[in-house]
Amino acid sequence: MVNATTSQVQLIDVPNSSVNVILSGSRATGVVTGGRSGGLKLQNVSQTENLVVGDLVVTSGLGRAIPPSPPVGQI
Repeated sequence: MVNATTSQVQLIDVPNSSVNVILSGSRATGVVTGGRSGGLKLQNVSQTENLVVGDLVVTSGLGRAIPPSPPVGQI
């Protein structure tokens, strides 16, 4: 939520949070979720996708709640 003087932020590394993502190299899609220990987990990526160490993980823009392209992490 954003207004003229304040905004509300939800971190993605907290439990029960999630964001739709795309991997920069393969263009594979998935979901990044927050973990209990504060880390992130990449889920729902097809097993046929070739994930490469170093690929950038960015938001996909699906759902329109978060704009596309801000970086989330790296493989």
